[in-house]
Amino acid sequence: MIPPIDTRREARFWDGRQTPDSPDHRLRRRVESPQELWEDPDVEAIARGRYVDRILDACEPAPLEILELACGCGWLSLELARRGHRVHGIDLSPERIKSARDYAAAVSRVEPGLGALTHEVADLNAVVLPRRAYDRIVCWDGLHHIHAVHRLMEQIAVALRPGGKLVIFDHIGPAGPVQSAIDRGIAVAVVLIHQPGSFGTVIRRARAAERAPSEDVTGTEMIEAARSIFGRDRVRTETALAFGKRWLARMRGPRPIRLAAARLHCALDALAIRARLARGEYLYLEALQAGDAGA
Repeated sequence: MIPPIDTRREARFWDGRQTPDSPDHRLRRRVESPQELWEDPDVEAIARGRYVDRILDACEPAPLEILELACGCGWLSLELARRGHRVHGIDLSPERIKSARDYAAAVSRVEPGLGALTHEVADLNAVVLPRRAYDRIVCWDGLHHIHAVHRLMEQIAVALRPGGKLVIFDHIGPAGPVQSAIDRGIAVAVVLIHQPGSFGTVIRRARAAERAPSEDVTGTEMIEAARSIFGRDRVRTETALAFGKRWLARMRGPRPIRLAAARLHCALDALAIRARLARGEYLYLEALQAGDAGA
Protein backbone atom coordinates (compact mmCIF):
# COMPACT_ATOMS: atom_id res chain seq x y z
CA MET A 1 0.00 0.00 0.00
CA ILE A 2 1.46 3.36 -1.07
CA PRO A 3 1.29 5.93 1.77
CA PRO A 4 -0.88 8.95 0.96
CA ILE A 5 0.86 12.19 0.07
CA ASP A 6 -0.48 15.72 0.15
CA THR A 7 0.90 16.86 -3.21
CA ARG A 8 -0.32 20.43 -2.68
CA ARG A 9 1.64 20.71 0.57
CA GLU A 10 4.69 19.20 -1.11
CA ALA A 11 4.42 21.63 -4.01
CA ARG A 12 4.07 24.59 -1.63
CA PHE A 13 7.19 23.48 0.23
CA TRP A 14 9.31 23.54 -2.94
CA ASP A 15 7.61 26.67 -4.25
CA GLY A 16 8.83 28.44 -1.11
CA ARG A 17 12.40 27.36 -1.69
CA GLN A 18 12.72 28.72 -5.20
CA THR A 19 14.01 32.23 -5.75
CA PRO A 20 14.19 33.89 -9.16
CA ASP A 21 17.85 34.84 -8.80
CA SER A 22 19.03 31.38 -7.69
CA PRO A 23 18.15 28.82 -10.34
CA ASP A 24 21.06 26.56 -9.39
CA HIS A 25 20.18 23.82 -6.89
CA ARG A 26 23.39 24.47 -4.95
CA LEU A 27 21.93 27.74 -3.64
CA ARG A 28 18.36 26.77 -2.90
CA ARG A 29 18.67 26.06 0.85
CA ARG A 30 21.38 28.49 1.86
CA VAL A 31 19.20 30.12 4.55
CA GLU A 32 17.20 27.12 5.74
CA SER A 33 20.03 24.56 6.04
CA PRO A 34 23.38 26.36 6.22
CA GLN A 35 25.16 23.23 7.43
CA GLU A 36 24.50 21.36 4.18
CA LEU A 37 26.84 20.81 1.25
CA TRP A 38 25.19 23.27 -1.06
CA GLU A 39 26.08 26.25 1.11
CA ASP A 40 29.40 26.18 -0.78
CA PRO A 41 29.13 25.23 -4.49
CA ASP A 42 32.88 24.54 -4.68
CA VAL A 43 32.71 22.05 -1.81
CA GLU A 44 29.67 20.40 -3.33
CA ALA A 45 31.44 20.18 -6.68
CA ILE A 46 34.25 18.29 -4.93
CA ALA A 47 31.83 15.99 -3.09
CA ARG A 48 29.26 15.30 -5.82
CA GLY A 49 30.35 17.07 -8.98
CA ARG A 50 31.88 13.99 -10.58
CA TYR A 51 28.41 12.46 -10.69
CA VAL A 52 27.09 15.44 -12.62
CA ASP A 53 29.84 14.71 -15.15
CA ARG A 54 28.94 11.03 -15.24
CA ILE A 55 25.31 11.80 -15.97
CA LEU A 56 26.32 14.16 -18.77
CA ASP A 57 28.74 11.57 -20.18
CA ALA A 58 26.04 8.88 -20.06
CA CYS A 59 23.88 11.10 -22.26
CA GLU A 60 26.09 10.91 -25.33
CA PRO A 61 26.22 11.20 -28.28
CA ALA A 62 23.94 14.16 -28.97
CA PRO A 63 21.28 14.76 -29.99
CA LEU A 64 19.16 12.53 -27.77
CA GLU A 65 15.60 12.77 -26.49
CA ILE A 66 15.99 13.14 -22.70
CA LEU A 67 13.50 13.35 -19.84
CA GLU A 68 14.56 14.80 -16.50
CA LEU A 69 12.45 13.75 -13.52
CA ALA A 70 12.12 16.13 -10.54
CA CYS A 71 13.97 18.75 -12.57
CA GLY A 72 13.44 21.56 -10.06
CA CYS A 73 14.83 24.83 -11.40
CA GLY A 74 16.21 23.02 -14.43
CA TRP A 75 19.98 23.34 -13.98
CA LEU A 76 20.68 19.78 -15.21
CA SER A 77 18.19 20.04 -18.08
CA LEU A 78 19.96 23.21 -19.14
CA GLU A 79 23.38 21.55 -19.09
CA LEU A 80 22.03 18.72 -21.25
CA ALA A 81 20.45 21.18 -23.68
CA ARG A 82 23.79 22.99 -23.93
CA ARG A 83 25.19 19.74 -25.32
CA GLY A 84 22.61 19.71 -28.09
CA HIS A 85 20.03 17.36 -26.58
CA ARG A 86 16.25 17.78 -26.69
CA VAL A 87 15.21 17.82 -23.03
CA HIS A 88 11.86 17.77 -21.23
CA GLY A 89 11.78 18.42 -17.47
CA ILE A 90 9.03 17.46 -15.00
CA ASP A 91 8.60 18.78 -11.46
CA LEU A 92 5.82 19.09 -8.90
CA SER A 93 6.51 22.74 -8.05
CA PRO A 94 4.92 25.37 -10.32
CA GLU A 95 7.31 28.04 -9.01
CA ARG A 96 10.37 25.96 -9.78
CA ILE A 97 9.07 25.14 -13.24
CA LYS A 98 8.43 28.83 -13.82
CA SER A 99 11.99 29.58 -12.75
CA ALA A 100 13.29 26.84 -15.05
CA ARG A 101 11.34 28.24 -18.01
CA ASP A 102 12.39 31.83 -17.32
CA TYR A 103 16.04 30.91 -16.89
CA ALA A 104 16.05 28.74 -20.02
CA ALA A 105 14.48 31.57 -22.02
CA ALA A 106 17.10 34.03 -20.79
CA VAL A 107 19.96 31.65 -21.61
CA SER A 108 18.57 30.82 -25.07
CA ARG A 109 18.80 34.50 -26.02
CA VAL A 110 22.57 34.47 -25.51
CA GLU A 111 23.29 30.83 -26.41
CA PRO A 112 21.70 30.25 -29.83
CA GLY A 113 23.01 26.67 -30.08
CA LEU A 114 20.91 25.49 -27.13
CA GLY A 115 18.93 22.30 -27.75
CA ALA A 116 15.16 22.13 -27.37
CA LEU A 117 14.15 22.60 -23.73
CA THR A 118 10.61 22.24 -22.33
CA HIS A 119 9.16 21.90 -18.84
CA GLU A 120 5.99 20.52 -17.28
CA VAL A 121 4.32 20.54 -13.85
CA ALA A 122 3.35 16.99 -12.87
CA ASP A 123 3.28 14.63 -9.88
CA LEU A 124 5.75 11.78 -10.42
CA ASN A 125 3.71 9.55 -8.13
CA ALA A 126 0.92 9.53 -10.71
CA VAL A 127 2.51 10.62 -14.00
CA VAL A 128 1.81 8.66 -17.19
CA LEU A 129 4.79 8.79 -19.53
CA PRO A 130 4.61 8.39 -23.32
CA ARG A 131 5.66 5.04 -24.75
CA ARG A 132 9.20 4.73 -26.16
CA ALA A 133 9.68 8.49 -26.25
CA TYR A 134 13.14 8.91 -24.69
CA ASP A 135 16.71 7.73 -25.20
CA ARG A 136 17.69 8.72 -21.65
CA ILE A 137 15.77 9.42 -18.46
CA VAL A 138 17.74 11.18 -15.73
CA CYS A 139 17.10 12.33 -12.18
CA TRP A 140 19.25 14.25 -9.70
CA ASP A 141 18.43 13.83 -6.00
CA GLY A 142 14.66 13.59 -6.47
CA LEU A 143 13.47 9.97 -6.34
CA HIS A 144 13.81 9.74 -2.55
CA HIS A 145 10.71 11.99 -2.43
CA ILE A 146 8.57 9.55 -4.46
CA HIS A 147 6.17 7.29 -2.58
CA ALA A 148 5.19 5.27 -5.67
CA VAL A 149 8.76 4.59 -6.78
CA HIS A 150 7.97 1.12 -8.16
CA ARG A 151 5.13 2.50 -10.26
CA LEU A 152 7.40 5.28 -11.49
CA MET A 153 10.04 2.72 -12.49
CA GLU A 154 7.38 0.93 -14.54
CA GLN A 155 6.55 4.19 -16.29
CA ILE A 156 10.26 4.81 -16.93
CA ALA A 157 10.59 1.40 -18.56
CA VAL A 158 7.58 2.17 -20.76
CA ALA A 159 9.00 5.55 -21.80
CA LEU A 160 12.54 4.41 -22.61
CA ARG A 161 13.36 3.33 -26.14
CA PRO A 162 15.12 -0.02 -26.73
CA GLY A 163 18.73 0.38 -25.66
CA GLY A 164 17.84 3.50 -23.68
CA LYS A 165 19.14 4.20 -20.21
CA LEU A 166 17.96 5.47 -16.83
CA VAL A 167 20.66 7.43 -14.98
CA ILE A 168 20.08 8.75 -11.46
CA PHE A 169 22.01 10.21 -8.53
CA ASP A 170 19.95 10.19 -5.37
CA HIS A 171 19.92 10.27 -1.59
CA ILE A 172 19.27 6.89 0.05
CA GLY A 173 20.14 7.75 3.65
CA PRO A 174 22.80 6.45 6.08
CA ALA A 175 23.53 2.74 6.41
CA GLY A 176 22.35 2.64 10.01
CA PRO A 177 22.23 4.38 13.40
CA VAL A 178 25.96 3.90 14.10
CA GLN A 179 27.09 5.53 10.86
CA SER A 180 24.54 8.30 11.27
CA ALA A 181 25.66 8.96 14.86
CA ILE A 182 29.31 9.12 13.79
CA ASP A 183 28.49 11.65 11.08
CA ARG A 184 26.47 13.80 13.48
CA GLY A 185 29.27 13.64 16.03
CA ILE A 186 31.83 14.79 13.47
CA ALA A 187 29.46 17.60 12.43
CA VAL A 188 29.24 18.84 16.02
CA ALA A 189 33.03 18.65 16.40
CA VAL A 190 33.61 20.57 13.16
CA VAL A 191 31.27 23.36 14.26
CA LEU A 192 32.88 23.53 17.73
CA ILE A 193 36.35 23.79 16.17
CA HIS A 194 35.60 26.11 13.27
CA GLN A 195 32.68 28.21 14.56
CA PRO A 196 32.60 27.93 18.36
CA GLY A 197 30.89 31.29 18.77
CA SER A 198 27.97 30.30 16.56
CA PHE A 199 27.55 26.74 17.87
CA GLY A 200 24.19 27.38 19.51
CA THR A 201 22.82 29.15 16.44
CA VAL A 202 23.97 26.38 14.11
CA ILE A 203 22.40 23.65 16.27
CA ARG A 204 19.12 25.55 16.60
CA ARG A 205 18.93 26.10 12.83
CA ALA A 206 19.68 22.46 12.14
CA ARG A 207 16.91 21.34 14.50
CA ALA A 208 14.42 23.92 13.22
CA ALA A 209 15.07 23.38 9.51
CA GLU A 210 11.83 22.40 7.83
CA ARG A 211 11.92 19.14 5.90
CA ALA A 212 9.91 18.39 2.81
CA PRO A 213 6.75 16.39 3.60
CA SER A 214 8.10 13.49 1.52
CA GLU A 215 11.77 13.73 2.53
CA ASP A 216 13.40 10.29 2.39
CA VAL A 217 10.14 8.38 1.95
CA THR A 218 12.14 6.19 -0.44
CA GLY A 219 15.70 4.99 0.07
CA THR A 220 17.26 1.74 -1.10
CA GLU A 221 13.81 0.72 -2.38
CA MET A 222 14.68 2.50 -5.62
CA ILE A 223 17.47 -0.03 -6.23
CA GLU A 224 15.18 -3.03 -5.87
CA ALA A 225 12.49 -1.33 -7.94
CA ALA A 226 14.97 -0.78 -10.78
CA ARG A 227 16.26 -4.35 -10.56
CA SER A 228 12.77 -5.82 -10.58
CA ILE A 229 11.73 -3.79 -13.64
CA PHE A 230 14.93 -3.82 -15.72
CA GLY A 231 16.55 -7.04 -14.45
CA ARG A 232 19.45 -7.32 -12.01
CA ASP A 233 22.03 -7.79 -14.76
CA ARG A 234 20.96 -4.52 -16.41
CA VAL A 235 21.29 -2.33 -13.30
CA ARG A 236 24.64 -0.97 -12.12
CA THR A 237 24.93 0.84 -8.79
CA GLU A 238 27.45 2.41 -6.47
CA THR A 239 27.18 4.57 -3.37
CA ALA A 240 29.05 7.73 -2.45
CA LEU A 241 29.62 10.13 0.46
CA ALA A 242 29.15 8.07 3.61
CA PHE A 243 30.26 11.00 5.80
CA GLY A 244 30.42 14.73 5.35
CA LYS A 245 27.05 15.83 4.07
CA ARG A 246 26.32 17.59 7.36
CA TRP A 247 29.67 19.25 7.93
CA LEU A 248 31.95 19.52 4.87
CA ALA A 249 30.71 23.03 4.09
CA ARG A 250 31.10 24.06 7.73
CA MET A 251 34.92 23.99 7.75
CA ARG A 252 36.56 27.41 8.04
CA GLY A 253 40.03 28.79 7.34
CA PRO A 254 41.97 29.74 4.18
CA ARG A 255 39.98 28.64 1.16
CA PRO A 256 42.76 26.59 -0.54
CA ILE A 257 43.25 24.62 2.68
CA ARG A 258 39.52 24.04 3.14
CA LEU A 259 39.10 22.79 -0.42
CA ALA A 260 42.17 20.56 -0.12
CA ALA A 261 40.73 19.13 3.11
CA ALA A 262 37.43 18.46 1.34
CA ARG A 263 39.25 16.62 -1.47
CA LEU A 264 41.19 14.54 1.04
CA HIS A 265 38.03 13.71 2.97
CA CYS A 266 36.20 12.61 -0.18
CA ALA A 267 39.13 10.41 -1.23
CA LEU A 268 39.22 8.71 2.19
CA ASP A 269 35.42 8.45 2.20
CA ALA A 270 35.46 6.69 -1.18
CA LEU A 271 38.16 4.32 0.10
CA ALA A 272 36.03 3.43 3.14
CA ILE A 273 33.07 2.68 0.89
CA ARG A 274 35.14 0.48 -1.45
CA ALA A 275 36.51 -1.38 1.59
CA ARG A 276 32.89 -1.83 2.78
CA LEU A 277 33.64 -0.07 6.05
CA ALA A 278 30.76 2.32 5.34
CA ARG A 279 27.90 2.75 2.90
CA GLY A 280 27.41 5.96 0.96
CA GLU A 281 24.34 8.07 1.63
CA TYR A 282 24.02 8.74 -2.11
CA LEU A 283 23.36 6.32 -4.93
CA TYR A 284 24.54 6.45 -8.53
CA LEU A 285 22.46 4.09 -10.66
CA GLU A 286 22.38 3.22 -14.36
CA ALA A 287 19.69 0.89 -15.73
CA LEU A 288 19.76 -0.29 -19.35
CA GLN A 289 16.57 -0.90 -21.29
CA ALA A 290 16.51 -4.21 -23.15
CA GLY A 291 16.91 -4.15 -26.93
CA ASP A 292 19.39 -2.65 -29.34
CA ALA A 293 19.67 1.12 -29.47
CA GLY A 294 17.72 2.47 -32.40
CA ALA A 295 15.64 -0.72 -32.77
